[in-house]
Amino acid sequence: MKVVIYIDTFFLVNLCMNLILLTLLGKIHKEPMKAIRLLVSSGVGALGACILVICPHMNRLIRYIFLYIVLTGLMIRIAFLYRGIKRLISNIVSLYLVTFLLGGILNYIYYNSSIGAYLANLQHPDNPKKIYLTVILVTLIVATLLLPWLVSVLDDLKSRRNKICPVTVNFEGQTLELEGLIDTGNLLKEPISGKPVMIGEYDALKSIIPHEIMHYKTKLKVIPYHSIGKKEGVLYGLVFDEVIVKQDGESRCDKDVIVALYQGRLSSREEYQLILYENNEAC
Repeated sequence: MKVVIYIDTFFLVNLCMNLILLTLLGKIHKEPMKAIRLLVSSGVGALGACILVICPHMNRLIRYIFLYIVLTGLMIRIAFLYRGIKRLISNIVSLYLVTFLLGGILNYIYYNSSIGAYLANLQHPDNPKKIYLTVILVTLIVATLLLPWLVSVLDDLKSRRNKICPVTVNFEGQTLELEGLIDTGNLLKEPISGKPVMIGEYDALKSIIPHEIMHYKTKLKVIPYHSIGKKEGVLYGLVFDEVIVKQDGESRCDKDVIVALYQGRLSSREEYQLILYENNEAC
């Protein structure tokens, strides 16, 4: 009996499975993942599988070395950052374990549930709602590529949301309720005292700042800063009597906090009006 293999379909099947397996491996080992690296790696693996099919009379030993060592190692080397030979071998072994487990699960589902019959029926020539295997595979590939990106975006949004907290500022007996972002990258300091500095929107704070602020010489600070696109600049800051940050059900207070006044919006979506610093008593 002659077996006919459509090389394009075979390539897509292998590409899709490689993407899924590498994504699972990356999640298990907490490897940093990029869609383009996963796609290229999966493509290399699928191309190697096609070469083995095209050359069926290749020496068995060479075939096994090429498939199970060289090709797999190359795929992992492309997909993830190189962290030494031990890490590479660990990833190769883990990839085969994941392949074995996933293959067993998929086989069980296909042959012991209605899913297998449903998929076969979708591709039957007489089915008016026929869906070609290529369409299914392309859909799976796109979904697999988008999944790591979507997960990272959601994690980033969740992490960012957790770092925004209610803040109460007090200046000369007047208080104001605002939202603040705890920013680990805020390294701004007042040059004389060396104290860390928060950044606040002037428009959000001006309601509690007196017009005759220049008379408050002991509370007025000049804070130099450096930023991308601008070599250096100066922000004017005030010493607020008290800043209370509410986070994780706790309220923590910091006294005599320097807040640099920023003319503009700190958040394009107006989610917060203050940028806090992480390593202080209030946070």
